[in-house]
Amino acid sequence: MKAARFMYGRGAILGNLLAAAVVTMTAGALFAQTVTELTALAKKGDALAQYGLALAYAQGLDVAENPEEAVNWLKKASRQGHAQSQLLLGISYATGQGIKQDLKEAANLFKKAADQNLVDAQYRLALCHLKGQGVPKNEREAFALFQKAAEKGVVDAQFITGDLSYSGVGTTQNYGEAFKWFSKAAEKGMAEAQYRVGYFYLLGQGGVTRNYVEAHKWLILGSNAGWGDEPKRLREKMISIYKMTPKQVAESFALAKGFKALDR
Repeated sequence: MKAARFMYGRGAILGNLLAAAVVTMTAGALFAQTVTELTALAKKGDALAQYGLALAYAQGLDVAENPEEAVNWLKKASRQGHAQSQLLLGISYATGQGIKQDLKEAANLFKKAADQNLVDAQYRLALCHLKGQGVPKNEREAFALFQKAAEKGVVDAQFITGDLSYSGVGTTQNYGEAFKWFSKAAEKGMAEAQYRVGYFYLLGQGGVTRNYVEAHKWLILGSNAGWGDEPKRLREKMISIYKMTPKQVAESFALAKGFKALDR
């Protein structure tokens, strides 16, 4: 069983942000240009070219990888109000990559990008408010921002919104809302959310009708990624403690096997 809980701040948003940005830019016309052409446009003040050049230096695309030069171009694009550049520059300040760490400036940049409705920036700013990093701790503001990102489909934000609703942090405790947001994250394949949904069905919390087959299905999915008991031990508990029949156990395993996560 995993002892550590979900650590707010991990996940696809951070780990794949630059990669996702590169894919987006490649899908457009920008990376059809050479780095030389990008540089010429960037020096003329083209914010999109400055952003693209920053990505090139950050990832070593047709140039030597250079985090400091990436930050230099992100600064130029950010000053022109380019939201993606503000977000990536904020992450650079938050992590100290390519520039001295400055959590206050990171939060300031996340706020600028969030005000332009950039969902990843809303998520990052929510983390700042939740932890009190670079801004005064404000759980209500954090919850409001997480909920905005959750409503736009950000799976990590959906999980955190569920977790805060469950515990009553930054909002009124509401098990029904917690179940709703955990379910959305679970359907997208987040293992800890699947584990949490399983317990809602197991205990009948939040107005959820107790259903051992559904509970076992979600707990199996969570356990496959290390949450809760390993599958064999889980099966034994469901039979001995919750009196599931062999038919019910077989049904729950079949449902878990047939589960297909929704696109994130």
